[in-house]
Amino acid sequence: MEFKKVYTAEELQELSAWYEEHLDSLPASFEYDDAIQFTDLHETVKAFLSFMDKGKENSTFGGFFYMFFRLKEKLMEGEAEKA
Repeated sequence: MEFKKVYTAEELQELSAWYEEHLDSLPASFEYDDAIQFTDLHETVKAFLSFMDKGKENSTFGGFFYMFFRLKEKLMEGEAEKA
């Protein structure tokens, strides 16, 4: 997913649905990159999901949403490497 200031409702709905579907199978923690580590990924995703509706049309949160699109990609890459 490329960075956008504002994501469509459909894009955010797909992202939300993916996290809801995979929440129970996510790792407890995850190193996103050298500077960001999610020590409680499940709680982070739950907070993200509850926040998503409030900020979905606000360009201020484009970077926040982009990080969760990238996190999804990184999590999927990790699953592919395990297979």
